[in-house]
Amino acid sequence: MIKKEVLIGCACLTTSLTGPIEGTPFTPESVLPEGVDALISTNPYTGESGPSRKGTVVATLKNVALLNSLLLQKETLDIRKDIATISAAIDTLIPSLRVIGLFDLFEPMYWIGQGEQPGRILALVLYLKQYPEKYTLELQQHLLQVKEHISSPYLQEQLESLSILEIVHELE
Repeated sequence: MIKKEVLIGCACLTTSLTGPIEGTPFTPESVLPEGVDALISTNPYTGESGPSRKGTVVATLKNVALLNSLLLQKETLDIRKDIATISAAIDTLIPSLRVIGLFDLFEPMYWIGQGEQPGRILALVLYLKQYPEKYTLELQQHLLQVKEHISSPYLQEQLESLSILEIVHELE
């Protein structure tokens, strides 16, 4: 009986470290067992690996929702500080979001949408600043279209900073 319990424990540990058995769905526990706060994640689209912390996606989604609200308000000094603080928090999460495949599952064009979620656009801009090779002519054209309807000075400035990246990218 003891051997069986140990074997089951080992099987669960192996599954939790490598993922579910082929053909079974991933669960939160199979990806990140209870008590584990971080792991090396592999992007299922690109094969790129890197560290990922528990809560990264949820934190990003909540921060984007906060930005959606703040970027639609009339900008004051306090609101601008809040936007900058939240942007900095998202910026630190970008490498983890990349290795877990969030920008492959929801491609950059999706983040722009029709411009209805300025927080999502700002998150994309932060991504493109860290990975300028992902800034394509198609993205540039779509961002220019939605930029006309963006009222936030902060987001306008961030979009303008991509123009500088474009020039640098062309020189490479």
